[in-house]
Amino acid sequence: MGAALGGAAVVSSALAARGALASGAHAHSFEWAGIFETPDDAYVWQAEKVKDQYADATMKMVIYAETAAGHEELEAREDAGEAALETACTTVKTRNSVLTPGSGCVKLQFDNAWHTSSFKIDTTGVAAVSIFAEHVPTEFERDTHYLKDVNGDDVEPVASLPETVTTKKSKPWSDAIGAAIIVNIVTLSGVIFLSPSFAKKQKAYPEFVSCIINSFAAGALLSAAFYLMLYEATHLIKPAGSDESQQTAWWASASVFGFLVAYIIDLGISIAFPSRLAETKTIDAENAIKGVQEDCETCHSHKYRVRSGIILGDFMHNLVDGIFIGFGFLNCGKTMGWSITAATVYHEIAQELADYLVLTDPFQGDLTPFRSLFMNFISGVSVILGVLISVGSGSNNDFWHGLLLAFGAGIYLQIAAAECMPRVSVSATTSRLRAASLLTFVVGVVAVSLVLLNHKHCTAGGGGGHSHGHAH
Repeated sequence: MGAALGGAAVVSSALAARGALASGAHAHSFEWAGIFETPDDAYVWQAEKVKDQYADATMKMVIYAETAAGHEELEAREDAGEAALETACTTVKTRNSVLTPGSGCVKLQFDNAWHTSSFKIDTTGVAAVSIFAEHVPTEFERDTHYLKDVNGDDVEPVASLPETVTTKKSKPWSDAIGAAIIVNIVTLSGVIFLSPSFAKKQKAYPEFVSCIINSFAAGALLSAAFYLMLYEATHLIKPAGSDESQQTAWWASASVFGFLVAYIIDLGISIAFPSRLAETKTIDAENAIKGVQEDCETCHSHKYRVRSGIILGDFMHNLVDGIFIGFGFLNCGKTMGWSITAATVYHEIAQELADYLVLTDPFQGDLTPFRSLFMNFISGVSVILGVLISVGSGSNNDFWHGLLLAFGAGIYLQIAAAECMPRVSVSATTSRLRAASLLTFVVGVVAVSLVLLNHKHCTAGGGGGHSHGHAH
């Protein structure tokens, strides 16, 4: 027992000595300090639960107004910041609290009922602020930076204590763009349906092919929306200072707007070409009621709605995929970057096949095979644009990425639920066709959802110089 206590004392002494050495001659009352430029009137300090709990229930902090942001200003304020943290601190709770520079030591109390606790910092008329904190703020980061402006962009310190040596690394342009090109090539997956045997079967069994095409497409599109896009968006749509009700409002609004965009385009076309679409609207309605397909070559509004929905939804999805691929290579290295690329290629194959089948269906998009492949390829170029944005900027605005995902998912919901499945209901006139439709719907769902077995996205971790990879 005595030996054990003696060993513990030695370890404790060594740890104390190491801590004193790391911080200089003595241990500081703060673990971290940083100085920030504050051109805006307000910023938001955030703490997140990591593995369902905060790193600590509270954190002492003191904020000072500065005339400029730099190493000298931060070091000049060091003694005052250390002394302030050793005094009595005012407890500040999350949500409606406002932190003001120069108001002394505060103790941030994190709300355990929420996954994120936010505190507004009023910087009106303040050029810069120095912040001294009891804990390192990155300990409270899950996938969102600890300090953001009101637009949701990360705010990094100009200088920090203890000082960290950072090395500027080259950006992974070649790997990221190469991965994006591979994903873009996948948009041509529909070329497999150019075989003469498929065209022959489509002419011989139009009802059967219509059921198979539309049920598979509906399953794949709904799977992409629910298993990948909508849930992913909930992790990203967290604007600074917002609560869960506000985040839900943003998420739901983007999704609903995506669902309506095809009808908005339809309205625009009807206004732009009233004479062309006036008579076809009546035919559309009658055919929808009767289940008649013969006159669908005149259903211009329906076809424009399907085409625009597929192309726009694919564009948004590929854009966000490109952003994630770029950040994977930039923040998490080649292994994670190529893992994200592989997962993206897999779910893109199923999704692009579904897009192609809907676009070439004579009762849906009614495009020729080559026009469909061309449109799919053009919409897929957005994956390269996403890589250029993410690697080029180096900044990660999760909020806008989440809105794009929710918007694209809403578009896919409209195509699957309002365009494809009604066509299945019309075409599946026998028990055999209904069973085949149900089976191919499940195949479409599984083809995309299997990507969840190794679906990884990597987001920048902010000022701490680390990153987070999370799988869904």
